[in-house]
Amino acid sequence: MLTLTRFFRCAGLAVLVLMLVPVMVMADAARFPHPLAPRVANYYLRTDVAGKETLLSQWDLLILPYKLIDEAPASLATIRNLNPEQITLAYIDPFQIAEAASGSPGDLLYDLITGVDSLWVAYNQYGDTIRIWPNSIHINYTDACPVVSGERFRGYFTRFIRERFFPLIEDGVIDGLFLDEMSIGGYLWWDPLFDGTFDYDLDGVADEPDTVQAWLDVALREISDSLRATIPAGGLLLGNNCKPYQSSLHGKFYEAFPASWESWLAGTLNDVDIWNSLSDGIDLTTLNGLYPQPYDTRQFRYRFAASLLVDDYFSYDFTTNDHYQVTWYDLFDVELGLPLGPRHMFGESPLAVSDFESGMGDWVEGNGLVCAWELVNDPGLVLQGQQSLLVEITTPGAWPSPLKISVPGGYLAGEEYTFSMQYRILEADLEETRLLFKAYTDQGSSSDNVSTPSTRAVEGCQGLLRTRLQLNDFDDYEVYFKTEGRVVMIVDNISVVQGQGGLWMREYENGLVVCNDTESVKMLRKVPPFDQYVLPDGDGQLEHYPNWNSGSGVGVMDRDGLIFLRGGTAVPTGEAPAAPAVALGRPWPNPCNPAFSVVLDGRAGTAAAVTLHDVRGRRLVELWRGVLPASGLELTFREELAGLPSGVYLLRAAAADGDASVRRVVLLR
Repeated sequence: MLTLTRFFRCAGLAVLVLMLVPVMVMADAARFPHPLAPRVANYYLRTDVAGKETLLSQWDLLILPYKLIDEAPASLATIRNLNPEQITLAYIDPFQIAEAASGSPGDLLYDLITGVDSLWVAYNQYGDTIRIWPNSIHINYTDACPVVSGERFRGYFTRFIRERFFPLIEDGVIDGLFLDEMSIGGYLWWDPLFDGTFDYDLDGVADEPDTVQAWLDVALREISDSLRATIPAGGLLLGNNCKPYQSSLHGKFYEAFPASWESWLAGTLNDVDIWNSLSDGIDLTTLNGLYPQPYDTRQFRYRFAASLLVDDYFSYDFTTNDHYQVTWYDLFDVELGLPLGPRHMFGESPLAVSDFESGMGDWVEGNGLVCAWELVNDPGLVLQGQQSLLVEITTPGAWPSPLKISVPGGYLAGEEYTFSMQYRILEADLEETRLLFKAYTDQGSSSDNVSTPSTRAVEGCQGLLRTRLQLNDFDDYEVYFKTEGRVVMIVDNISVVQGQGGLWMREYENGLVVCNDTESVKMLRKVPPFDQYVLPDGDGQLEHYPNWNSGSGVGVMDRDGLIFLRGGTAVPTGEAPAAPAVALGRPWPNPCNPAFSVVLDGRAGTAAAVTLHDVRGRRLVELWRGVLPASGLELTFREELAGLPSGVYLLRAAAADGDASVRRVVLLR
């Protein structure tokens, strides 16, 4: 059996990261804390922004073509003035350029294109220029690119960004860059879009896919690493479709969500967990919902609610090429506040659950041929409750099977099962491992089944793996949890459900998010605790579910999502909302050291208290208690912060009647 001694380093590392990350974060963060949910982004790649400034200023995150810096500076300035809190990113594609330069010398677009040497253009094996999109030319950004005047295209591009774009970040014209096509290996799917294939090394022979993959790996990482290492303080980098996890980026843009290449909604949520858990404090991860019918509010709600399950930015498009939306949905105005806990499932009856609180239990068995395992109760390791399971792969192998998962009565032939598991990767030999479940039977390898989606995981990440396994028509299946390569990991709360499971849920300060990712209607009855929620009008919610507010429950349609508010917070059309009992303004300065101030407002005569909590919600200290005057209060806290380490904290004001307001504050020593 294992001893904890060798894992104190892992636990210590986890604690050290929690303490140090905020320090790295806040030297690097443009705006923090992030706006309260929902957070919305606009992927707007047209240049017709004149007259749309007010519309575009509504979003929390705005992505615009970089040519607008020269072509529409007044419009950009107007948008910034209308919403100073908005994050503005300049879109640029590192790997293709416009076929012809436009503008004049001194303009970013003109200077970038005219500086590209003809030897840097990418060709196929027939010697033809590769053109993926209309009026564009693909550039050779790999190490096979010829050296001209001492640099390849990749060096030229990053130097141009440093010299021309980074000063714009320092001057506050933009907050950072949106880097398109950052998926390692992502260009391989382009082959069918043009005659021939890639010939990066110009030898007249199509490059082998594995060779291209290796070149892309080096190129993309060097670009993102180089930019992150030199970007001005506060500068941000968001990558489109970037696979795998790239630590130099502040987030991933999931274009066309839910996409097959991201394993649909479940696979995307699994993947987002990795980005969120490894975020260095400012996370721009964005789900870009794609629904071809613009006025199909059900498709919109399904994607929007899914984005709130992971508390990231949400944007949308109606096709993969029309990045120019300005429709503001009603539900964007619903103020949910901060999430109160992680996403979870409701309305399913697991066949087997192992939470390891009383041991291994009846349904999980360690495979001593490939791993060692131990129940641990160290707070730095436990994922949930008082104990979790520590697993170490001890036998080399490509796909070890450390845990056998059983259910009462055995698995039934031809049935579908859904597996859930919390995990944290402490160590991994591979840069990227995969996690999945696989079913075996002695009736031949063709009868084996693998769960979908599998989860890509990297060292240090944690999340909730949820995946489905469809069995063939064979008997006597055994199911194993598998990893790719050797890992040391923590697992907890393993459950098995027959079928596709229940409803996704996540609770927020002011409401509840519900998402149905199954192929059947799921009942949600208006019983405690759900009887406290009302369904606000907008985006078809009351049209599709008219009986919730006055009835006993609804059947949530397949592939749909709903946004509920706590009773009394839904505002009928045309009526002003009631003033909150307590309301916190934005703390300043933020980050702070050694003190910060905040305005506490609310209804006169309200008894209230202000407390400080860690990011897990644990109360640390009471900062103020009293009765609110009619004019509100400006509070400053200095001595109360003494002894607290650098980090992210939750500032909470609560009234005696239960009304509350929460803000995030960053202490930077």
